[in-house]
Amino acid sequence: MQLEYRPNDDLLIYVGVNRGVKGGSYNALLPDGSPPLAPGEIPYRPEKLTSYEGGFKATIAERVLFNAAAYYYDYKDYQAFTFSNVSGFVQNRDARTYGIEADLSAELFEGFQAAVAVSTFNAKVKNVQVAPGVFRDVKPTFAPETQLSGRLNYRIPTPIAGGTVMLAADGSYQSSFFHNIRNFQADRLPGYWLFNGNVGWKQDNGGLGVSVGVQNIFDKRYANIGFNLATLCGCSEESYGRPRWWSVSVRYDF
Repeated sequence: MQLEYRPNDDLLIYVGVNRGVKGGSYNALLPDGSPPLAPGEIPYRPEKLTSYEGGFKATIAERVLFNAAAYYYDYKDYQAFTFSNVSGFVQNRDARTYGIEADLSAELFEGFQAAVAVSTFNAKVKNVQVAPGVFRDVKPTFAPETQLSGRLNYRIPTPIAGGTVMLAADGSYQSSFFHNIRNFQADRLPGYWLFNGNVGWKQDNGGLGVSVGVQNIFDKRYANIGFNLATLCGCSEESYGRPRWWSVSVRYDF
């Protein structure tokens, strides 16, 4: 259910409630020699989510857009996946998440556009077994609590070589997060910033287009995936994102 109110042509206010379900299933026998699960832990129940959200979308100047929203997610029987040894299993636990997000975009002058966005939230999965007989409230995996992003685009108004030149740059940040729901400090991956840039040229008649770009301009080395293998080798494995990466692309529209 969603309600919308438009007091004028430049503002939309809304609130909504949604209900969703993720089907249940069964945990398989762990193939790594771990003790078998108790019979009551083999099946896991469907996950039920009730989400509440409210926000607005506003045009606050001729070329300025501002959107913001707040939300609350209430989970019943959240399917908490625990990576264990070289396999894993699902536990049903209750959970909740609440947060806000906002974005602002503007055309500051002809041909120059800028945008920023921010989101932050607080999430908790309740009473998760992190060790035999040890239960704690934890944070979900791969869920940075704060994310920021921004972008700049500029179209040079004067034609160059019979075409239009576009300059673009963007950056993003995400805070630290856990790759294992047990939330041990060894399972925390640090936050990081990334910046990208691109220069493009396109014929005015829409035929040939050429662009040169660089991803991860400052060659940031950042981990984005991890596996806790403490019970197997006394170690953790981490996968890293792509280093600085140059690209050139050529396109022709017939």
